[in-house]
Amino acid sequence: MPRFVKTPMFAAIALALVMAIGSAAAQKTLRIGIDVDPINLDPAQMSHMEAHRFVALIYPTLLKYDAQLRLVPHLATSFEILDDRTYEFTLRDDVMFHHGRLMVADDVKFSIERILDPEVPSPEAFELEPIEEVVVVDDHTVRIITKEPFAPILHGLTFGLGIHAPESVEEFGDLRFFGSGTGPFRLVEYIPDSIVILERFDDYFGPAPLLDRVEYHIIPDAPARTTALRAGDIDVARYDDAKAVAPLRRDANLTVDYVGAPRILHYHLNHRRAPFDDARVRLAMSCAIDREAIAQLVFLGDALPSGPIPPSMTDWALPTDEMPCYTRDLDRARELLAEAGYPDGFASTMVGTTRFPVDIEVGQVMKEQLAEVGIEMEIEQVEWGDLLDLWITRFDFDTLLITSFTGRDPDANFGRRFESTSTRNAVGYDNPEVDDLIARSRTTIDFDTRWEIFRDLQLIITEESAKIFVVEYPYYEVYRDEVVNWVTHPMGMHYHLDQVDLQR
Repeated sequence: MPRFVKTPMFAAIALALVMAIGSAAAQKTLRIGIDVDPINLDPAQMSHMEAHRFVALIYPTLLKYDAQLRLVPHLATSFEILDDRTYEFTLRDDVMFHHGRLMVADDVKFSIERILDPEVPSPEAFELEPIEEVVVVDDHTVRIITKEPFAPILHGLTFGLGIHAPESVEEFGDLRFFGSGTGPFRLVEYIPDSIVILERFDDYFGPAPLLDRVEYHIIPDAPARTTALRAGDIDVARYDDAKAVAPLRRDANLTVDYVGAPRILHYHLNHRRAPFDDARVRLAMSCAIDREAIAQLVFLGDALPSGPIPPSMTDWALPTDEMPCYTRDLDRARELLAEAGYPDGFASTMVGTTRFPVDIEVGQVMKEQLAEVGIEMEIEQVEWGDLLDLWITRFDFDTLLITSFTGRDPDANFGRRFESTSTRNAVGYDNPEVDDLIARSRTTIDFDTRWEIFRDLQLIITEESAKIFVVEYPYYEVYRDEVVNWVTHPMGMHYHLDQVDLQR
């Protein structure tokens, strides 16, 4: 539950928040239905994409992604690359924290160093680990120096760095339930698996928000979300399921927005356990899966087969027809299984989460496809928090289905997932050649050379089936006619909420 500790610094804001809750009915309140709980709202503790979305709204970053996924200024007005290791950011001078203090360069330094502090520890440390030093030049200038040239650093500073105040951390110990950011809305209350309530921040540095209040209602069940949307109990609903969205397209009171999103449905095979420690078994499974059939059956044709880099990242993604076994080949699958010592197949377990019914549906189709070559998969459905624990904390699974956003720099598709030393290498993949290519991709600034490196990485990763990449599929947001100025962002970010209005 939220903790509101009344001290002199936060007494005024605590009183304001209590008053805001009591007067919510009289306010212009936008209600959004989402399917997944953020679990943790601390900018240093983001473990999945839903947390990133909230943190980006409450705790803005130096740069942000626009609707075309280009990096644009946010808390920083500009940046300059002084040399291949040094980035200097000029900060806005009008950014106010929710508790009433101007943000300065020391806050950027604090936020980076807290994320890198091994005592925290932070899942985002991997994004910022290449930073050697943060130098405060003056109150509105900060210089970030990397240990060596590091091409993806701007992505890391955008995707993994929500700026927060040291006094807020001192006050509350962590920011899971309450803290002070600089976004257009401040956190009022977070009740896990129920609701996140935000209130307009009048001293926001950007355009004055038109809404008084935003409520995120956590409604895992898609039919329940649809019922609430049609009844007017919520104004916006988020979906991953093409079948859930299909009937909503015929509702004259609703608008369905969808965009290609840089996210992939990954099928993890745990290399720490037999038979998945054998690349022939993994490739056989990839050969047995029919990605086109999954795209049609589960996603009604809205999805695209995907390699390690999703098709929406057009600058980097190889066509899947250049990758091994992206056209289903049952004969080769059986040959590979026989070579690996499993001519009759084997039995194992596939873990998925009840929070993503689409993943479970894909799992059911994959189960039938794998059975055609003698691989019997039992599907184990677990709660969302349990899946995160099994996936990225304990690595305790045979195989596992999960959807991940990848960001815009392809390092996010490889570094944290396949580098042998990465704490996010959930499958336990270990290939010195891949480690070397990842290291080279980070220290290479030239685009053409990086492209060649990522081409090689895509081919190696798919040949060894380090993971099985299934499909990239769209992201849907559906809203009622009363909602004005809604923008559906490819990464699901809600940067635009400062300009959304309600006409009712």
